[in-house]
Amino acid sequence: MFDYDKLAKKLGKFNELSNKKQGKVLETIFCSNDFREWFYGIGENAEAQPMTKPMVNKIFTSLATPVALKRVTKFIGSKTYEDFDHTACSIAFLVVEQAIEISNHANGEISDSYKNGELAAKEAKKYKAKSEQYSEYVADLMNALKDKAKPDVKEICKKTNLPKSLVFTTYYMVPGRKYIPKHKIGMYVNQLLQEIYKWTGNTGIDDIASIRWGSYFGNFFGSEMTSSAAISILLEGVRRIDAYRDSDHFDDVREVWDSLTNFAMTELDKAPENVRRQMIEIYVKRIDRIFRNGNGPRLRVDMLNIPATFQNLADTVSRYTERISRITRSNVRQIEDYQKEYMKKPRRDDGEDDEPNLSEDRPKIRVPRDEDEEDIPNFTLDESDADDEDDD
Repeated sequence: MFDYDKLAKKLGKFNELSNKKQGKVLETIFCSNDFREWFYGIGENAEAQPMTKPMVNKIFTSLATPVALKRVTKFIGSKTYEDFDHTACSIAFLVVEQAIEISNHANGEISDSYKNGELAAKEAKKYKAKSEQYSEYVADLMNALKDKAKPDVKEICKKTNLPKSLVFTTYYMVPGRKYIPKHKIGMYVNQLLQEIYKWTGNTGIDDIASIRWGSYFGNFFGSEMTSSAAISILLEGVRRIDAYRDSDHFDDVREVWDSLTNFAMTELDKAPENVRRQMIEIYVKRIDRIFRNGNGPRLRVDMLNIPATFQNLADTVSRYTERISRITRSNVRQIEDYQKEYMKKPRRDDGEDDEPNLSEDRPKIRVPRDEDEEDIPNFTLDESDADDEDDD
């Protein structure tokens, strides 16, 4: 059974521990099943002592000291690929994130103090050198993590045709499947999507049509759970990509958005009837909550007008037409106006049609964190919702 108080006590004097005892502490944090269950909120470990943010901050702040960073890097280097798995990489990446936050804060304070005359040039230079050394420790840790993740990332890239840099970026955002409860799949999908749009907006992606999203989400959640990922995608709000409208790669962001929507529709269309009904039941309950909160215009797809290409999905949704209509009726015109305006974009230089493809054949489309955007609901797939029967 995991004992947080015992771990916190050891972390409080981590720099004073022998190498052997430090190794045991790191073994607990990165490789212990008891710790993982506690951290990811599953099993008896989570029930016995629920995780809190102060607890998490204590752990990762303690591991972000210069001494601890070097020790963590050495610890990772001593492990084989089998010993330091996907979940271990995800936990260790949180140390990297904590260290980057500390480094950025320190650099900001040094710069501000120097500009305000609170630090002499000589002192500022000394602190800057320490900060640069700290950044090197962070880079060393990140490189050690990349070495462990490289085999998995290479395989994911091969299966999905996604850029290696993007796969690396999102690989650390989710743990191994064992530590992802069904009701948290939506949360993780949400985080992955945000990072995918952000990365695409900054970098752009070639050959988007060849991306195999089913393999991507199947890798993280299992092939049997891709329908859950699909319904989470359809529940995502259209304003999610609004931040990238001024990006040089907004066309790519929107094409990725469309590609994901097409994947989600296709995935649900080919799913077994019982799974499809279960997912649509969840969808209906979620949009009911969205509209009650006044968030209607953020719907991604008009489920009352599904193209004939997705006949199986359309047939299943037809059982819920009245319920969906009742939920969305008062906001239909608002949704149409919003989406029409939103999908406008500047004409492309290549002379291609600047209107999105809305044809029937191609409908347009870290640590476990809580949803941090007020206008985007947290679309987790609760087991309680999944178990409910259709009341039509």
